[in-house]
Amino acid sequence: MKILLALAALVLSTATVADAPKAASAPSDASTFMALETAWAVALQKNDKAALAKILADEYQFIDPSGHTSNRSDDLNAPADSFVLETFRISDFKVHVYGDTATATGLNSLTAKAGGQDASGDYRFTDVFVKRAGRWQVVVSHITRVVTPQK
Repeated sequence: MKILLALAALVLSTATVADAPKAASAPSDASTFMALETAWAVALQKNDKAALAKILADEYQFIDPSGHTSNRSDDLNAPADSFVLETFRISDFKVHVYGDTATATGLNSLTAKAGGQDASGDYRFTDVFVKRAGRWQVVVSHITRVVTPQK
């Protein structure tokens, strides 16, 4: 009886692992999401509210380096000079797709001003995307400024 229970447990655990969603990180995934990240940054550079409205999901939430949050409405209604992105370069880019959800992480080196203050630097980011009606939209974005340790 114990052997039968052990065998049943083994079969059930194998089925659970086999049915679990698998992360995909194919080159096509990376290029798809790099194109999305780039389109997002270009929309910010151009203050293209129509493009931003397509990229940002209705429930979009942004968490800035100081822990403050904003949402889609905040971003779409922000004055053009509240955030001015001059240049950006994304590197160390990684994507994981789980069905209709995806995460993108990377390093964004940028030249920018936020609220009139210099905000240039290197930022680690995590973006979460959801696919709806055949289109990917960002639902959450979090950035953290990379601080170089003092020697």
